[in-house]
Amino acid sequence: MGIFPSSVNPGRVSEDVEVEALRTAVRAAQDEILMAVAFYETWRPTIENADLANQLGTSFATNAFNVIQFSLQRELLLALVRIWDTNKKSLRMTAIREKLKRADIVERIVQDRKRAMGMRADVSGPLRAAIGPKCAHAVTLISKYIDGGARFRKLQKLVDIRHLRLAHRQLASPENGMPEVVRAEIDEIYLETIEIVQTLLSAVNAVSFPMGEAAEASRHYAEMFWQGVRGERTQGHPAFKSPCRNGLD
Repeated sequence: MGIFPSSVNPGRVSEDVEVEALRTAVRAAQDEILMAVAFYETWRPTIENADLANQLGTSFATNAFNVIQFSLQRELLLALVRIWDTNKKSLRMTAIREKLKRADIVERIVQDRKRAMGMRADVSGPLRAAIGPKCAHAVTLISKYIDGGARFRKLQKLVDIRHLRLAHRQLASPENGMPEVVRAEIDEIYLETIEIVQTLLSAVNAVSFPMGEAAEASRHYAEMFWQGVRGERTQGHPAFKSPCRNGLD
């Protein structure tokens, strides 16, 4: 939880224009990662669930399934890349990093939080001790994704896939979606981006957001949906026809 979370209204508008701009960017990151979580958890069974493949079998329905699978991949990738986009019109994680590297900005976040709490006692010290390390941790994680960082090339690969494959509407792999090496990299970036957004929400917006619960909910919705999906040659499909026996049926 953020420090004294019940004392702070996360929907308030900060008096500090620069701090409010940061808060707005972090809220945008939250929106994008929630979309990514929903797409990821809905897409995941399409490449991991053997029962789903058996339910579809060799059928006309499988063709529609392939379209849906690719669309989920595409939207997941777009949501992830949007978070890391360096376009000036985007939320720009790199710009958030530059702000949080500044000691004066971190102190202004502390003082803004103090004002929002409206407490008579001076809680600047405890707030500083809670917020400062979180800002530093966010800077460290985001730094992995800038040029020269440990994750930069992996992120750039996703950006290239977006530009080269998705822009030209080419399936990455006809068998099971993304190539496995890219799937592993997507997972790595996806999970770490969740951690970054959670850290930013706590440090900058005084919000504790349980992404694990959001993922669990999306996972449950996906499970309920995919359990009902089957090809027309599988019993339970409305168009299913029992195989003829001895040519008499």
